Amino acid sequence: MITQEFFDDLPKEGWLEREEADLLLKSASSTIGTILEVGCYHGKSTIVLATLNREVITVDSFRDFNDLDIDGKEAKRAFIGHILDRRIANVSLEHKRIENWVGVPIGFAFLDGDHTYEGTIRQIQVALTCGATEICVHDYDTNPKGDGIFIKKAIESTENLELIEVRHTMARCKVER
Repeated sequence: MITQEFFDDLPKEGWLEREEADLLLKSASSTIGTILEVGCYHGKSTIVLATLNREVITVDSFRDFNDLDIDGKEAKRAFIGHILDRRIANVSLEHKRIENWVGVPIGFAFLDGDHTYEGTIRQIQVALTCGATEICVHDYDTNPKGDGIFIKKAIESTENLELIEVRHTMARCKVER
């Protein structure tokens, strides 16, 4: 369980709630191997995942996130700064879209990239192809922007993916092989 002190020390930017961070850590802890994170923004979830002392590969294009940082240079700079400031050595960044990433074997995936139905399906398929045994997906169903319904539909329409728990907008799914 994540302490309030640890959570308060995470980057302020981002939308990960403490209860979601707890579920993310619980789910990733139940797996072994490399962790894949799709979408990192300023690194709040990345820092949580890095506490497991396993390799964390984060894939993010940093593009088209908001109108003030279209090319994502500021978000990428902030992410790298947060990782370096904490001297985290088990995180590698792949600056690209998930469909351009050359996958490697993983045990766990955290998906928080493209929030469209098609984008979520692409992220799930990459995670499944790379061998994830559990997947957490952020912004499930109750996303205030309304795109959470697309994420919910993508999870529901994926064979061999069973929703087992939801906290706030974090969905924990088990892969049935």
